[in-house]
Amino acid sequence: MKRGSTASIVLLMLGLFLTFGLLAGGTALLSRTFIPKWIPITIATVPAIVTAPVLMNRWQKLTHFSRAWLNIPCHILLVGTVLYFGFLAANYWGGDDSTLHPESSTVIAKHRKQHTRYRRAGRRTQVPAGHYYTYHLKLELPDGHVIDQPVSLQKYNRTRKGAHYTVKLEKGLFGYTVVK
Repeated sequence: MKRGSTASIVLLMLGLFLTFGLLAGGTALLSRTFIPKWIPITIATVPAIVTAPVLMNRWQKLTHFSRAWLNIPCHILLVGTVLYFGFLAANYWGGDDSTLHPESSTVIAKHRKQHTRYRRAGRRTQVPAGHYYTYHLKLELPDGHVIDQPVSLQKYNRTRKGAHYTVKLEKGLFGYTVVK
């Protein structure tokens, strides 16, 4: 591929969208997993850094830059986010269903988040069209973990502070507990 060719630009844009999509997915899975934040980050960055010098020449074919200052960060960013999402996804979806158990938690707070709804006003134009709310319960588990659980309006209105709420927990593939 020539530098600046359509195929090269499409591959770079696809890699960029893949990176941000997997990063968002990994962050969502991290909020549902009881694991210190540094563990998945370390599991993702160490192999990405170790393999960067070895695979730098392959990145030269895609980016068309021979200098390492661009190719190595591209490799670390893309491979790191794939490993970050892969580790958390494998733990979340690869868990044993026989370990699924209900856990009683205590409601320590209730809150609602206001979001703006947009409508299309014309080509490439979005304008605010009102607001909507999402409702959340802040739950404390017996082991001290605090989670933010989205609930329906009906469940939000019925639940009081100090009430008990049942959450389903499961052991993930790598032994880290996840909220289902």
